[in-house]
Amino acid sequence: MMFKFMFPMLIAAAIFFIDGPTLIKIKKSNKKDLWIYLGLISFGFILLIIQILGKTIPTPLEWISFLLRPMTDGL
Repeated sequence: MMFKFMFPMLIAAAIFFIDGPTLIKIKKSNKKDLWIYLGLISFGFILLIIQILGKTIPTPLEWISFLLRPMTDGL
């Protein structure tokens, strides 16, 4: 069970260690790129952990249909 979590953590760390130094050098001129990069890596890692735990991740279409259902029921 622990291997399931360690392998993605190692992959995420490897990705950061490969791409991180160039982004840190660029950080002086553009901090937004670094934050967006870290946010996307974190978001992908969280989604991967949720998938490893066996939880279902709803698709964007399910959210859209949930939001639009009250309008379509009224017609």
